Amino acid sequence: MSQALNPVIFCENVSVTYRMSDYRHSGLKDMLIRRLEGKSSTKTFDALRGVNLQVSKGESLALIGHNGCGKSTLLKTIAGLIVPQKGKVTTVGRIAPMIELGAGFDFELSGRENIELSCMLMGLSRREIADRLPSIIEFSDLETFIDAPIKNYSSGMVARLGFACVTAIDPDILLVDEVLAVGDANFARKCLARIESLRSNGTTVVLVTHDMKAVTRFCSRAVLISEGEIKFDGQVNEAITAHDDIMYQRLRQKVQTRDRQSAAVPQGSAMDIPRADVRATIKQNGIPCLREVDVAKGFSFEIDVIFSRPELIEENLAIGIGFMHRGDIVTGFNNIDLALTNPISEAKNYGAVRFTYNLPAGISELAEKPYEIVMAIHDKNISRELFFGEIGYLSVRNSKLGPNQHGYIVDFRNTSVDLKTERLPVKNL
Repeated sequence: MSQALNPVIFCENVSVTYRMSDYRHSGLKDMLIRRLEGKSSTKTFDALRGVNLQVSKGESLALIGHNGCGKSTLLKTIAGLIVPQKGKVTTVGRIAPMIELGAGFDFELSGRENIELSCMLMGLSRREIADRLPSIIEFSDLETFIDAPIKNYSSGMVARLGFACVTAIDPDILLVDEVLAVGDANFARKCLARIESLRSNGTTVVLVTHDMKAVTRFCSRAVLISEGEIKFDGQVNEAITAHDDIMYQRLRQKVQTRDRQSAAVPQGSAMDIPRADVRATIKQNGIPCLREVDVAKGFSFEIDVIFSRPELIEENLAIGIGFMHRGDIVTGFNNIDLALTNPISEAKNYGAVRFTYNLPAGISELAEKPYEIVMAIHDKNISRELFFGEIGYLSVRNSKLGPNQHGYIVDFRNTSVDLKTERLPVKNL
């Protein structure tokens, strides 16, 4: 645990356990009978395990980690919304939790009435509310609808109103949990500017996000959580590297588990999956890339495939390439969407084939991130899997977009991809 100077958040050996039901009772009688029979219908899940954390006044801290690791649980524990089963949490000052914008609103009341109610619950006096009401309405951009019931608001309008209320109280501690994903781009920019203003005025900020750009921009320290425990606490760049390593290992375990399950299918059954050895090389200008590619200049996948049972290969196969970031598919392409022929059909005759996808220059929308590259081979209806696995890992840079690039996603269906296939003698592998 990092020792903070003048801490305003202090978590000491905090543990939170959830009880989850794995059985749906048909009624009170069924529940009582199961209890008398000693049958448990619940199981426990440790969301946090012995977390120790200190955050100094004015510090900007990021909580990062995979989905379900305990980030949001820790934030809610700091906010006082969850009471830990073990340990204790101490905070100093007024807390503004932006965990779920609009939570606590009465949807039968108007926007104006909900502002007054929300600010009152956060500890503002009637005079303070009256003084801040005009600025809250102005920030939310809801002047036209402020006296309408918020049950008629869109989710984005509710989010704008909630954010305006939460940040209007000049908090000592601001807790932010992925709320910037709600609303339009202009609203997100206003939110970021408001958070930055609060931070510069001495507000302690704790941010939960999967956006590493936001972490780099706002935070000087990051805490990496995995499986309910703090795995790293320190500099942002080192935390992001550790985070990527954990996500990469989780992906590898997922792929290996899936491969083991496939391998366990008895030979000759209807679900029999022909095993394949796949080796891929990513090239730019004909030169193999070592971990990085400039997507503004075009690049290619050169993939060698050997099947152990080529007689089961069908003519109509879907071969897909996916770009995964932190365990989630970001984008990808396949020969069906690109209206290309099956590049491994020739392997049916001699068991091994090399095919190359040449992606042209000008694919400039792919965000600058590290990616795991996975490949899947299925039949046309995606009902029978021939191969699924990781074939590469690379980081992307984009010389066309420059330092102010945005994280757009490539739609490869509108991309002209050159596909070349050649016979690959097994002895060359």
